Amino acid sequence: MKLRTFALTAACAAALVVSLPAHLAPSAAAEDAPAAAGEKITLAMTPAKGTSFATEMKMSMLQAMSFGGMDIDSDIKMTSVTRADVSDVSETGDVTMKIKVTRMSGSMSNPMMGEIAFDSDKPEADADNPMAAQISQAFLQGVGQEIQAVCAKNGEVKSMVGGPEMAGGDLGDMIGGMGGMPDKPIGVGDSWTLDKTRNMQGMQIRVKAKYTLKSFDADTATVAVTGEMSMAGGGGGDDGGNPMAAVMARMKMKTSKMEGTTKVSRKDGLAISGDVETVMEMSMDADPNAADPMAAQGMSMKMTMKMHQERKPASYADKKPVAPETPVKEGEAKPAETK
Repeated sequence: MKLRTFALTAACAAALVVSLPAHLAPSAAAEDAPAAAGEKITLAMTPAKGTSFATEMKMSMLQAMSFGGMDIDSDIKMTSVTRADVSDVSETGDVTMKIKVTRMSGSMSNPMMGEIAFDSDKPEADADNPMAAQISQAFLQGVGQEIQAVCAKNGEVKSMVGGPEMAGGDLGDMIGGMGGMPDKPIGVGDSWTLDKTRNMQGMQIRVKAKYTLKSFDADTATVAVTGEMSMAGGGGGDDGGNPMAAVMARMKMKTSKMEGTTKVSRKDGLAISGDVETVMEMSMDADPNAADPMAAQGMSMKMTMKMHQERKPASYADKKPVAPETPVKEGEAKPAETK
């Protein structure tokens, strides 16, 4: 039971970590910089064919779960790096991208199990630990799989090929834009909204967000976002191979709040950096007739999550972290450097 409880914690965290940036990454571009107050810019995604870049996302999450008379507080940290390559731009402006998560690492800890680390560069580290292996699988399932997405100029993902459901749809949105860009120029203070439902490993989550253009200059635009999430109905769609999908489909959203900002390039409409904080409370009513013991007892969960994403050169996605130098014991010669 303890293994399934921690697997649920990891599955919920992994689904939200990958999906939330998908709804919080607007695109913005304009041909000319504003020259006077009151001027407007056009929001669009306009990268040129051959554009390549990486996105690094850092997340920290505090999660409090009550289940079966136990209160389990977990601390989750994660860093992921994604590479995107623009392989084609059509005459109508549709952008075709090849997207891949090249690496992911982090940790999950609480008083009951201690700390479990996961790292896509060290998959063998969990071979002898079933609990660590299942948690790692929940976080690392999309690493290394290539996805091809076709995005319209307004950021909407028109088609997706390859990758698991969670990684495919949500990563495509994250890189390509959140979709639903306004169809007319907007100025500082103008707002637009998003209402979108996504299947996230067994949970149908509806995201309603409001975007407001805060400021812009010759090179960048800053967009503020506020919003909330709700359950749009459990189950349905691909569960991404998540063993906890049936349990997650029973979850209900009690309260939620999102708030953050994104800075985007006015040259190509792609995100430069972004920060968002999300607070949510979910619950699952006890069902004495349910075969699953977790569903039979019911549970509640509160999560506070902070995410930062930053655009990097494409080469950043191909570099592995440099291992710390092994200390040399007294009296031993230092190994010769390899040229």
